[in-house]
Amino acid sequence: MIGLKFLTPGNGYTGGNSFFIQNPNLVCRIPTREIPTNQSPIHQPPESLLLCFKVYFLGVVADLNQEFRNRTMMVYPSRLTNSQNVFFNWIRNVI
Repeated sequence: MIGLKFLTPGNGYTGGNSFFIQNPNLVCRIPTREIPTNQSPIHQPPESLLLCFKVYFLGVVADLNQEFRNRTMMVYPSRLTNSQNVFFNWIRNVI
């Protein structure tokens, strides 16, 4: 079972860009038009998020026979909690 958990930033939090600046090919950006807002609500997971999940799950399956089987995916659509809640529910439903 895959566990989902909200993480709160601690002291010294720098964000995903600090980790992936050297490897921009590891970042899949969600286009702004696919992030829900009060003016433009979105009621289904955006295609970019679904594509990222497909790639992520393919990687999980590809590594099943490997010794190192730890894999992480960070989804950070916005600093706004409401947007994060929407994405959390979409992710939980996709899984």
